Amino acid sequence: MLGLMEIRAVDRQGLWEAYARWPSAVRTSMNQVLSLPEKRDFDSVILAGMGGSGSACDILAEWSRPAMKVPMTVVKEYHLPGFAGPRTLVMVVSLSGDTKETLGILSEAVDKRCAVASVSSGGAVERASAGFRVPFNRVEKLLVARASTPGMVLVPGRILSALGLLDGQAEFGMVEGAVRRTLARSNPSVSFGRNPSKKLAATLFGRTAVVYASTGASSAAVHFKNSVNENAKVPVLVEAYPELFHNGVETWKASRNRAVVLLRGPREGGQVKEKVVSLKRMLKKVGVPISEFRSEGGELATLLSWCLALDLASVYLAVLEKEDPTPTPILSRMRRS
Repeated sequence: MLGLMEIRAVDRQGLWEAYARWPSAVRTSMNQVLSLPEKRDFDSVILAGMGGSGSACDILAEWSRPAMKVPMTVVKEYHLPGFAGPRTLVMVVSLSGDTKETLGILSEAVDKRCAVASVSSGGAVERASAGFRVPFNRVEKLLVARASTPGMVLVPGRILSALGLLDGQAEFGMVEGAVRRTLARSNPSVSFGRNPSKKLAATLFGRTAVVYASTGASSAAVHFKNSVNENAKVPVLVEAYPELFHNGVETWKASRNRAVVLLRGPREGGQVKEKVVSLKRMLKKVGVPISEFRSEGGELATLLSWCLALDLASVYLAVLEKEDPTPTPILSRMRRS
């Protein structure tokens, strides 16, 4: 089940191969020379991106926020918040370089005299950055934005570190090993019985996926939702706990043909752990399958290794759904409108 020939027959553009390049993408992102703004005195940071690029911003922000020396905001729209000004660092992240919202943010940030840095594989963002004399940082494109997460997380993260806003070097150094271990377990050549991503895809096939994420893990949950939406073309529900213990758990009066993906990050406290035990006990009583992912080390390494395992599961789910995971025709029409 879900052998390489079966995967290739559906995944005709080889999206799985883009995910297989994550370890080398991490290494490239960690070794490339950065282009930095000259300013160093900031009272706020804004990360701006949409779609897969915006998801990368979420991952970076969720991981770094507890250690950031100034407040950080992720913007996913056409305009900057009112507080943006000369002491704000704005990093625009767009894999394609042609995202309208991100280009608008870039222009607005320059008008507001913010410190600006751009991250892209090229396109209009690169050209606009040259015109505005904004430091431009190139990232590797791995077929599509959702598969190009390593560069769009690590390059902006390294910029924050280089500007003295974040001490993340130790965590950065853990990422390559973590994604290599994940790939060794979850790549298409690993048989179904030993492959957690293939098993997860089979569990979700024909069911509605419900992803529950602990504090510090919700960005990986949303990234997975987005990847399943785009790759397998099916909906996913996402909630974060402990908040879900105040509302979402009430929907489990019956199983409703759902399956739970539980992301258990390192920030769970004792009280939350007790509630998770109760949640799992209740889900088992109504016959709901649970796929559990736990932290294996550094928080950033955990988030990116989860994203890799879950994204591969979304590709395998697409194969089961007989959906080529790379094309997104409805999204393409929306972008043109």
